[in-house]
Amino acid sequence: MENNHKSEKPNFIPGMTPGQRIIFIWGPVMLKWAISMGVSMIAGVMIAFRFVIHDSKNVINMMNDQDALIEFAQRTLVKYTTPIEGAAALITIFVMLYMIHKDDKSEMAYGIVPNKKAPLMKYWMVIIISGMTSMALNNLILIGNLSRYSAAYEQVSEALFSPGLATQVICLCFLVPIAEELVFRGIVYRRIRWESRASVAVFYSAAIFAVLHGNLIQGIFGFLMGILFGYLREKFGSVLAPVMAHIVANLLTVFSSEYGFYQWEMSDIRLIGGVTVACAVVSTIICLAVREVDERPEMI
Repeated sequence: MENNHKSEKPNFIPGMTPGQRIIFIWGPVMLKWAISMGVSMIAGVMIAFRFVIHDSKNVINMMNDQDALIEFAQRTLVKYTTPIEGAAALITIFVMLYMIHKDDKSEMAYGIVPNKKAPLMKYWMVIIISGMTSMALNNLILIGNLSRYSAAYEQVSEALFSPGLATQVICLCFLVPIAEELVFRGIVYRRIRWESRASVAVFYSAAIFAVLHGNLIQGIFGFLMGILFGYLREKFGSVLAPVMAHIVANLLTVFSSEYGFYQWEMSDIRLIGGVTVACAVVSTIICLAVREVDERPEMI
């Protein structure tokens, strides 16, 4: 995973202060957050305006009943959270692609040699290791009943998985994973990697990814999956690998929830235990295969 060639490279931008370096790394994350907040506020205003126009009497009545108003706002939030997330992700994708394009040019200008890109025929490993790892981690969360320790996790899950399956697939399985991977592995990981070892870039990009999830359960899951996504980014030499891995993990989670796979597993502790062990074994075997992928950069 480590690369001696990269560890000897000079600072990416000579003379950059520590404060500027923090902004350089955190800037894409803050921009993603700003886009999300902006879309949420615009959507909130539009939703409120719609209800005032079409159901003004009910809105006036609720203004005199604070509890009813809060309950109404919560129901509305649950209904529109996933589409709002999807819209914010779509905007984020275009912004991050532009930033990645600029980083490509900067990489060339400063003579930084990137890792080799693995051939597409090896991407089957990305699909399997991501699916097996995410399934094993989700099962461990279920076995440990960890959701009882985080009310925020239950609220987020209810909001994200309440829309129809098509909306979940488009927003949660494609738009959001693509946007997040462009931010965290496409830019944050890459910028840290320009000046650090692979292990440092993997750890810090995963840690930032985890913190931004905002609750304990998703934070732990996000950190561990973020480690995997960063490792795949390093070995396969392209952000396509973590994007594909993230999409697979989210597809598996959405469809398992929709069709009751987790409930079926939980019907027998031996069943869910066996599935978890099997997933862990397969994931470990594929990880050994991924280690053999040659990521060493071509020398110029």
